[in-house]
Amino acid sequence: MRYSTVKRSLGNTCRRCINRRYKLNLTPEDCFYYRYKDECHRCHRMQNIVTDIGSRWKLWRTLPLAMTALALFVLLILGLRTVDVARIRTSEAGSIPLAASAAESAAEGAERIGLSSLNLAVHRRMGVHLAVYRVTEWLGYAAILIAAAFAVYGAIQLSRRGLRGVDPEILALGGLYAATIAVYVFFEFFVVNTRPVLLNGGLQASFPSSHTMIACVVFGSAAMVITRMRIPVLTLWVVVLQVLTVLTAAGRLVSGVHWFTDILGGVLISTALLAGFAAVLKAVTGARE
Repeated sequence: MRYSTVKRSLGNTCRRCINRRYKLNLTPEDCFYYRYKDECHRCHRMQNIVTDIGSRWKLWRTLPLAMTALALFVLLILGLRTVDVARIRTSEAGSIPLAASAAESAAEGAERIGLSSLNLAVHRRMGVHLAVYRVTEWLGYAAILIAAAFAVYGAIQLSRRGLRGVDPEILALGGLYAATIAVYVFFEFFVVNTRPVLLNGGLQASFPSSHTMIACVVFGSAAMVITRMRIPVLTLWVVVLQVLTVLTAAGRLVSGVHWFTDILGGVLISTALLAGFAAVLKAVTGARE
């Protein structure tokens, strides 16, 4: 029995009737309910009406996605370290390959870049657009503000109700943000590739694109939480957050301050983080009666 088949036919039905009709064994932790009791259209009793099926039913849909995205991310790193590695000289104007010895290249500020043919081809096609770069910087600040707003909201709940009184969505967001920060810090020390252009006069680690990762994680997770609130007035914000995610990732590529593989890496690791977050979110908020 497919999840989508059951979901489409939920109607105004209680959990027991769903189990009886589809020969399932759903527990209260597998279901989401209205906050009030209503008449079940099948047994005609006042029951907790099921609005959605989650928890263990959806774990299989998100965890494999998380593992696949993480595996592709690791394979991308291996490719960048071993495939088509060339010495590239970075400058304010862009990047060009150096036909020189390793010692001469290092003396001129060249860096070893993996998948260099692909990265150089995309970079030359896109060029460098610092105006777009500045726009994406502001989009990154917007993502940080949204994360800070959720953090403040969680801190207020913690101070008033204690840890048990904090919404499970906020706790899940806290874990997601902590994991994202850990990934960011790790790749500041484990440098895979450096930027194709010099910013602030020096070389900087560029893989994965931290702006892309943070935007995808913060905007994407905020959209998930808002969707679960089921408040119609907030529906537009879900669309806005999705648009901002695409604009940030595309803008970082067009701006020319990242290699193509930096953006790809940011998308892959954020997909893994968001898929894991979705699984955790379903698990910790499975029963709502």
